[in-house]
Amino acid sequence: MRIIKIMLLAGILFLTLSCVLSLHPLYTEKDLVLEPKLEGSWANKDGKELWTFKKSGEKVYELTAVHKESKQESGKTIEETATGKFDAHLMKLGNYIFMDLYPQEPDIKNAFYKYHFLPAHSFSRIWIEQDIFRISVFNEDWLKKMIEKKKVKITYEKLDNDRIVLTAPTEKLQKLILKYVEDSEAFPEPTEFYRQK
Repeated sequence: MRIIKIMLLAGILFLTLSCVLSLHPLYTEKDLVLEPKLEGSWANKDGKELWTFKKSGEKVYELTAVHKESKQESGKTIEETATGKFDAHLMKLGNYIFMDLYPQEPDIKNAFYKYHFLPAHSFSRIWIEQDIFRISVFNEDWLKKMIEKKKVKITYEKLDNDRIVLTAPTEKLQKLILKYVEDSEAFPEPTEFYRQK
């Protein structure tokens, strides 16, 4: 059941956000920054997503992402909760702040299954105000269209489920991100999270 919940959360996060996955991080050590205002708990408007950030190293946060879902079964409301943990690195590139999320290794007892778990980085542009945290995920659908039209050239692999995984090194990822950071299709309308007290 725990494995199902982990996979449910990963699927929810990646499908909801339609984010681009990468084998390499968006940051180098020199790019990393800390933002004390990020620490604490944040919930989206409908309260289904609760993200808690806490500093876990010199230049890294641990993100605990909780997704709550209600469903009706036999006339009863059933609440399901899935939790995942990520390393969250913030970086400043140009005048922009980005976040690189990388899933922590899940607590899976089946060694054979765990061996096949392949984590990947995902990137977002973020804004942190007093009590509002906004996140705009680098849009996979946009990137796929740009690659198909040959307007973006970057190394990647296409998975069986039609997802793409970038294989380009960090330097090329940064150039790509900065070139399209102001494009509202590459980085669509941000999702807002509100500080929980």
